[in-house]
Amino acid sequence: MGWITDRKMRTGHGLAHGHKASARMKAPLRKIVEVVMVGDTTLFGSGDRVKLECGHEVFSKGTYKARCRHCAALEKNNDSKEVTKND
Repeated sequence: MGWITDRKMRTGHGLAHGHKASARMKAPLRKIVEVVMVGDTTLFGSGDRVKLECGHEVFSKGTYKARCRHCAALEKNNDSKEVTKND
């Protein structure tokens, strides 16, 4: 085995231990309904502007699904309001 695998076996973390998942990766996946604007086709381009089933528009390189950060922000706000109501 290599040193990376050995380290993962010992510590339970790979090379990026301590790396936090970004808000973008925690956002819920939604179906893409239509492509609003076709983006550039370069590797590091912004992707297509798409409309999601929830009604929001985001940039995505996906074909069928994309992550909606707007929905994640709304859920986060709703959760914080519920906590204050319970207190």
